[in-house]
Amino acid sequence: MTATWSLMVKIRQACAEGDINRARRVFEDFNAKFTTDNDLSMRWISHKIMGLDGEAEAILRPLDESGDLERLLDFVSYHYFDPSPFPALVELIRAQGVEPREPLAMPYRCKTG
Repeated sequence: MTATWSLMVKIRQACAEGDINRARRVFEDFNAKFTTDNDLSMRWISHKIMGLDGEAEAILRPLDESGDLERLLDFVSYHYFDPSPFPALVELIRAQGVEPREPLAMPYRCKTG
């Protein structure tokens, strides 16, 4: 298992056990190690797990703004991805005759509130 996936599993496990403090520590360690564009999906997923939706959107926003929609389209396969904050992506999806769907709840999200 790669270091990326190992830390992701640890975040999810801590959340599943209700250990928010441990999840936050692992999340902070994860974000200190993985900061490049090559880690976009893992960074986005980790923020979503921790309930940081605004920050998760901010990670992907440059793809929409720069027109790098091919990379952004990869996220549409996640049932908990909401395309609505990305206008260029929504326009592309609709141009293909597809209406964006409502995202489903992430089942392993940390219960922080």
